[in-house]
Amino acid sequence: MRMYLIRHGETAFNRSRVMKGHDEITLNDTGIEQEERLGRRFENVRLDHIYASDLRRATMTAAILGAFSGAPITYHEGFRERHPGELTGVPYDQAMAFFTDPDCHPKGGESVPEFADRVKDAF
Repeated sequence: MRMYLIRHGETAFNRSRVMKGHDEITLNDTGIEQEERLGRRFENVRLDHIYASDLRRATMTAAILGAFSGAPITYHEGFRERHPGELTGVPYDQAMAFFTDPDCHPKGGESVPEFADRVKDAF
């Protein structure tokens, strides 16, 4: 079995380097172009199924990939990225502990172990 882990394309929050968390942020024009290029790369790759987060940026990515590959898609909240809680909307450079400290557990967000358990359960 071969598994491909694919990150969603660029959003306005990515472009401005701000934590987006579980906010519903769509792909920007660059993100859509990135995913269309990715879709063309997978056009001749057999994909049995696509599993994606249920957040809009991931559903857009999966839909573009699915249009090129023809694979069915299942959306699941368990595949969402790690939730930064109160760090949502904070610039990356002010939230470095979230990325570097495995013990970082922002209020309303997830610790690394909580995130890992959620994703493991989704798989």
